[in-house]
Amino acid sequence: MEQIDEGIGAIVRALRDGGILDNTLIVISADHGELLGDHGGWGKRSFYEGSVTVPLLMHWPAGLPGGAIRQAPVSTVDVFPTFLAAAGIQVTSSANLPDAPKGWVGLDGLNLLPAARDGALPDRPGIAAEYGSGRTFKLMWRWDETAPSGGPGSADHRWKYVWLANGGREQLFDLAADPEERQNLASTDTGRCRQAHDALAHWCTQTDFDNALDTDGRLISVPFEPFPLGQVKERQPAWVSRDPDFNAEPAATA
Repeated sequence: MEQIDEGIGAIVRALRDGGILDNTLIVISADHGELLGDHGGWGKRSFYEGSVTVPLLMHWPAGLPGGAIRQAPVSTVDVFPTFLAAAGIQVTSSANLPDAPKGWVGLDGLNLLPAARDGALPDRPGIAAEYGSGRTFKLMWRWDETAPSGGPGSADHRWKYVWLANGGREQLFDLAADPEERQNLASTDTGRCRQAHDALAHWCTQTDFDNALDTDGRLISVPFEPFPLGQVKERQPAWVSRDPDFNAEPAATA
């Protein structure tokens, strides 16, 4: 952390010395989080919040309000279109062209400046992410439902759906009611799982991610096999008992 702080400080000083700090968009983020004891585990190979959620800090005094907090789900693929928009370059996102022909090349992300300025929700059905290959392959679909009168960017439900190719198993969490992801609702909310599964399959089709799909158009799966214990170290049996990659029947609590 000290090294990162020093590096950011050096950039800020150079911008200030050049007289362009106030009109420079600075974005601080990361490619992944870390499970530092969350769910009894560590590392980054899951879609639990500690692993998949990262900060996204934006500083641009000339173009954005200071001190604002936005809760809408976004992705690091949104950073590039945001930089282009800040530079005055018009971009078209594939997310705004749901009926674009297969193979159409567009930006995967969205310009986040409207959301940063006034809390306007990004115009897309959800956020997709993928990890691993073969038996470790998994996909995530993240979306909000029912923005109430509480204000822009708020939601009654913040849903996360995870598809695990290993056994074709599912996880579903309502992050608003269950921020620690202890209650997997996949077995009781099959309709919402089906909706999320179809959304991910559509996303795979639109992004030419064909190897994520089976011949029937559903997300790919392989027969379940528990991962070797050595992949998480034998000193943490709690992680093994709670993680779906090590159990054919994921526990209701994690």
